[in-house]
Amino acid sequence: MATKNLFGSKKTSARSPATNTKNEAGGTAYSLEVKEALAQMAVTGCFQNTFYASGADQLSKVRDLVTRVDHDFVGKLAVYSREKGFMKDMPSFLIGYLTGALTKAAHAEDAARKAGQSDTATAKAAEVRELSAILWDVFPRVVDNGKMLRNFVQIIRSGETGRKSFGTSPKKLIRAWFDTKTDDTLFFN
Repeated sequence: MATKNLFGSKKTSARSPATNTKNEAGGTAYSLEVKEALAQMAVTGCFQNTFYASGADQLSKVRDLVTRVDHDFVGKLAVYSREKGFMKDMPSFLIGYLTGALTKAAHAEDAARKAGQSDTATAKAAEVRELSAILWDVFPRVVDNGKMLRNFVQIIRSGETGRKSFGTSPKKLIRAWFDTKTDDTLFFN
């Protein structure tokens, strides 16, 4: 038996912090920070009806959370949820969100240039470059087979990510993806 004076249970006088929210089942729970909540959804959310949450509720929650974090985190989370969490729909949604954010930033840059707001236009141009770089890094790691490409296309076409059509950037990403695949990898993966 282990020595109790070294390995005994420690009694603490401090109490655990009180719970501060309710979970989907109605039980008491601890709230998470925005990044933590999004990361949890990214590796556990499936956009399907579950016992306590509907797919629409999950989509609404993810859409709210993703707007409150930086784009770099969203890109890293998309890769993590695909490569480590083995998720399909969530990483496709996350890169779809990034393409929608790229479109919004590009439109904001054009509007600022037309309005003569050079500082705003410069800032939006930097955001466009940042989002484009993130997408070129993340897309091939998330869209690793034909099923994932189909998920990405379906999510974009749904309009849930801020766009319904493919602009220049998503078309280039998809074209580059096809250029790196052989016939065997396209049809047998």
